[in-house]
Amino acid sequence: MRYLPLLATLLVLLAACSAPVPVQERLTVDGGSSAPVTLEPGKSAYFEVAIGADPVRIDAFATVNKETADLDLIVYNEDRVPIAVADSRLFFHAPYRDRVDTLGLPPFFTPTWSVNLLPNTGTVYVEVKNQNPTAPVTVQVEALTRGGPLPWSCDVPRVFDADTPGALLYLGQVDCYTYTGSGADLTLEYEGPLDVRFKVVPNDPETPETLLQSGETYVGLEAGDLVMVYTYRNRQIGVEAGFCGPLLGCTDGLTTGEYWLRLD
Repeated sequence: MRYLPLLATLLVLLAACSAPVPVQERLTVDGGSSAPVTLEPGKSAYFEVAIGADPVRIDAFATVNKETADLDLIVYNEDRVPIAVADSRLFFHAPYRDRVDTLGLPPFFTPTWSVNLLPNTGTVYVEVKNQNPTAPVTVQVEALTRGGPLPWSCDVPRVFDADTPGALLYLGQVDCYTYTGSGADLTLEYEGPLDVRFKVVPNDPETPETLLQSGETYVGLEAGDLVMVYTYRNRQIGVEAGFCGPLLGCTDGLTTGEYWLRLD
């Protein structure tokens, strides 16, 4: 009989896992902002969005009490499993990363918390939570077709033989490039909150692979070498991503995902 309380607890947890997300509003991509909703400290609102053939940026922003706003934006997939978290205005990350304090950011930073989602992600549920322990906040949410580059797959790498810009905008992203020049030294330039790395896989199978951090230089890049660019944190590849500004199609107002491959 002493196992009955434990069984009852497990049944409650299972029931909670299968409960539907309490959707506040269903949003349409490029259909405008949600209705304003006021959240007391620690409270959340939920929104549903269908992600089709185009990539999407989901924004949450405060419309009242902007100065004290401290939000978490959490995206769940159709199975209600969290797949992305924005607890900073500058970037977003995989769900397990420790929360980042966003209070006290300089005023020139964007006032939104955002997450980028790849095409055909399907239906997602967006939780916006007020993390300020003392003040309510009024928020709205919007889903926008996002511009900017999609990942360069290792199946079809981008060829390059000159300085080349790129951007890590999606979780799990690994950009792949094939060098087609006659020889150079390669440096990956990046400034921002992400831990951006690059790996060189030589075309010569006898030459070992080399993994470097941004700012370091690979000496002796040869034609046919493969270059892979990704974020790296907690021994995991691609667990955080940022945003882009001046690159073609980018309108985020932030450059926290942008990098350059520089050749000398």
